[in-house]
Amino acid sequence: MSARIAICLILLWRLSGTAHAQAWLTERVRAAEPSIVKIEVDVLTSDGSVLARQSGTGFFVSRQGHLVTAAHLLASPDGRKFNGTIRVFTVRGSTSAFAAEVLAVETRRDVAVLRLIDAPPVVPLRFGRSVEAQEGDELAFAGYPAGTWTYNAARLTNVGVEKGLWGIEMATSGGSSGAPLIDRCGRVLALIRGAPTQTAHHQSVVVPQAEFFDLVRNYADVDDKPCPASALPSTPHSTSGPTTGESAPAQTTACVRAGSNFCLQQPTCRNRAGVASCTMLIVMDAGKPNWRTEQNIQVYSDFLTITAGDIEIEFEDGNRATPTRFGNARTLSQRFAGGQSHLLAFTATNRGLAARATISVKGTLNQPGGANRQEPFAGTFQNVIVAVDTPGRQSISVSRAYQPNQASTPASTCVRAGRNFCLTTNTCQSQGPWLTCRIRVTMDAGTPDFVEKRRTISGYTDGLTIEHSRAIVEFPDGTRKAAADLNNAATISQTFRGSDVLDIVIRVPQSGTPVPSVRIFVDGVVGPLRRGAQQVPFSSVLSDVVVLSATP
Repeated sequence: MSARIAICLILLWRLSGTAHAQAWLTERVRAAEPSIVKIEVDVLTSDGSVLARQSGTGFFVSRQGHLVTAAHLLASPDGRKFNGTIRVFTVRGSTSAFAAEVLAVETRRDVAVLRLIDAPPVVPLRFGRSVEAQEGDELAFAGYPAGTWTYNAARLTNVGVEKGLWGIEMATSGGSSGAPLIDRCGRVLALIRGAPTQTAHHQSVVVPQAEFFDLVRNYADVDDKPCPASALPSTPHSTSGPTTGESAPAQTTACVRAGSNFCLQQPTCRNRAGVASCTMLIVMDAGKPNWRTEQNIQVYSDFLTITAGDIEIEFEDGNRATPTRFGNARTLSQRFAGGQSHLLAFTATNRGLAARATISVKGTLNQPGGANRQEPFAGTFQNVIVAVDTPGRQSISVSRAYQPNQASTPASTCVRAGRNFCLTTNTCQSQGPWLTCRIRVTMDAGTPDFVEKRRTISGYTDGLTIEHSRAIVEFPDGTRKAAADLNNAATISQTFRGSDVLDIVIRVPQSGTPVPSVRIFVDGVVGPLRRGAQQVPFSSVLSDVVVLSATP
């Protein structure tokens, strides 16, 4: 009997050790996820066509949007200097991307430093000291192999697989390059390079921190305090939803249920002049995970009511605010058919300029006064990022030169088209067989505060040309459709003066169930329109464009 008890105690000890190992890995990855990003790179030829499309992982090292990744993601197959576009996805599962510029490339160690353009508030990772690592140490890997968020344990097996490189016991695949390896205290000790040329299966090569820290020394932090083996994160995180495995949400909840029929998607907020402007997409998905492709989903219907006072925003500095209106109304009270969506917009005072907030939403289901009793619902979004709107950049509702007395509203994220043009869009409209989107082209001469400096930049001129076949809408299922026309014409070709604005309306055919959002790819050329003048191609992506369904 005593022998059996001893064996049971040994098994329990081993199981508890395994559980603790899984606990530190999951907790560390949760804390680090907001700092780890997916990167997509289009390498272009001199005429602007896509020569290669590559994807990988990166991680932030400063609050100003500096990030580190693998240099081979920027490599051109023909060996030329990098020419292309970089898209950085800062939130897992989001289709909204930020453009990035290249600051430094170190090909010998395969490390590159990028910086986001118009960076939102970001949380950087700290570095540890890789010289203190030893063979056998267990580290955490987190990244986007094959474009999918994945994390795993990685054991350090060889500190000298090649000169200045490490080996780890973990196989990697395309998309892993540039991912960080994190110790138990959440510090970056190395960066994934890829599989070695000659090794056993389930082995990978990584670049230790000491080999590339000089590239980021001016804006990255090092924490050289001892890290106890039992260290676990102390940062709070959301406890809603699963906590382990591939589907584990980190720090944010993408969708809050309102009853069984409604999905309230994660709000997005921007702060301008002490006011946080937020939007939240409400989707009537009838509780169907694959509702976008569900046949006859339109037969479902349900009623939802939310008043402005039912939303509470608690900013990270402790201040709380409640919206007073949704646009021109105090209440949203509407019947939704299956697949129908509504973009709810609201504002609240944020004079402390807090970068994050917790947003609580409550309301009722079923029609007031109807046969069925109204049922309450409540949900909370944690760690909602409140981005800072670029001062002076506005959406101007005129087709040509800026008019200072014209009413204006904040624009969506700006995507560059060459040096002089800014492309923005807020929503698309789904109606019948057509999806109609409006793209705003602003000639800001690369000046963020172009509105205030419109007199200064009015002397700048530049041309822009887009053909309808080069404006492409990508639907969530991967289907791409070219625009039937641009402002009822085949081509837009126009010379702009500084601060000029042009709205381009594109139409694409659609079929099937309405979708909540799309991506819009716009390729064209910029440069003087006169004969013989040099023109430069551009390739821009407008991501996470919300689709509004026409109310039946």
